[in-house]
Amino acid sequence: MTTKRWFFVLAMGRSAGHLAVGIGKAAGATLTVVAEEFPKGQPVRLEHLVDIVEAAMLKRITHGRPFGVAVFARASPSGWRRRT
Repeated sequence: MTTKRWFFVLAMGRSAGHLAVGIGKAAGATLTVVAEEFPKGQPVRLEHLVDIVEAAMLKRITHGRPFGVAVFARASPSGWRRRT
């Protein structure tokens, strides 16, 4: 709160995001991203993930809280792909 910064945490959780969810709940994280949030077997573009994080940041800024914590499961959506 005093630093007005965002912290990004990469948690264990290759095929199941329950560890990341537990960490997010215990830490009071602003955002927790796990593989179960995305369609199974389909790659998720990095731009989509960036949009999710950016939306959370903008929402916090509009509420007067320009800081937060985002927790990501290690292999969040299997097959992250950059747009080429």
